Amino acid sequence: MEGAAVQPELVGGVVEPPDPRARRSRLAYLDNSKAILVAVIIVGHAMLAYGTLENAWPYQAVHEVQLAKVSEAVLDLVVIPVAGFAMGFFFLMSGLVTPGALARRGGRDFVRRRLLRFGAPLVVWTLLVWPGSIWVVERVGGSDESFPSLLLHHEPFLDTGPMWFVLVLLIYSVAYAGWRSLGARRPARPRAARGPVDGRTAITLAFAISLLNLLVRPFLPAAGDEVLQLHLWQWPQTVALFGLGIVAACRGGLEPVGADLRRLAARLALGGLLAFALVAAAVGVSGTDGGTIFDAGLHWAALALAALEGPLAVGASLWLLAFAQRRLAAEPGPLGRIARRAAYGAFLCQGVVLLGLMLALRPFALPAEAKATIVAALGVAGSFALSSALIAWTPLGGVL
Repeated sequence: MEGAAVQPELVGGVVEPPDPRARRSRLAYLDNSKAILVAVIIVGHAMLAYGTLENAWPYQAVHEVQLAKVSEAVLDLVVIPVAGFAMGFFFLMSGLVTPGALARRGGRDFVRRRLLRFGAPLVVWTLLVWPGSIWVVERVGGSDESFPSLLLHHEPFLDTGPMWFVLVLLIYSVAYAGWRSLGARRPARPRAARGPVDGRTAITLAFAISLLNLLVRPFLPAAGDEVLQLHLWQWPQTVALFGLGIVAACRGGLEPVGADLRRLAARLALGGLLAFALVAAAVGVSGTDGGTIFDAGLHWAALALAALEGPLAVGASLWLLAFAQRRLAAEPGPLGRIARRAAYGAFLCQGVVLLGLMLALRPFALPAEAKATIVAALGVAGSFALSSALIAWTPLGGVL
């Protein structure tokens, strides 16, 4: 996300409000939200590495200690619902700032910059950094597979790991630029005035996400291994919220989120969380394998999780946006400014930093809970510190 000229574009460019004070306020709450969310994601990956949640983190295959059942149950009850809206919130922020970046830069420069900022790191990450990190971890775990063999036969093929978000955002951004380019070539037609995003829009969007999920998830399970790890199973949510951000940016409909919409969003989010708690309880009482909720097919638990994602994702994303506007609009201190400048790089560096810390702690006889906590704390600090160093001291500062 781009703030001043040096701000990274993790979630696109920035719409230019006419009032410079409004622009600074908007940059602050979006940039601050971005940095906090990146830190939360790093913590989640650190914790999941010592659990058994399917396909959550590659260190699971070789971890030397495992979370106690109670700890893992608590972790799953937090991580699974948060995963149901966290990336959707990222895509909502991306959509909010994309039209302004496209208008300011023009189509060709917009696409060129996206390919440089997103595409170039993706290629290096997917072909070298991420498979190399996994190869080292598997070697420590006893595997004798060569790096070329792992690269060619690893599932999913060309695994992007946590960088799947950047790949999908690149696809959406280029598609939006192409759509706007085609629209600019057509004769302009008068359009009826449209109002801001309201409660009806939010409810319709939540229903649409849930319906599409029910149609998609039987064939594209949440735990599936897709080429490039595209997370196609999550596209109903991510496309919808990216589109909502674009529509809101064009209409000015979420600047700020109105009080009525904020209250509705809270009810949708709480309803989604309550529904998830009921599903989790039913899974436990019935003795169903918890992993079933991520499987393909027509199992009731997987379909229930797919259905509740709509209100949860839309409600939580809009409520978080409203919260950020009210509580995170102030400019942070020096450390906060460094952190938000380094957020995109921290997102890229987290895989290497976390896996390195896990391997470093491997010889120590500590419970999994202690190791997960240490890795989480040092992982956040290390990822942001490494990103800051790369920005300050290497040519990568222009990309990160």
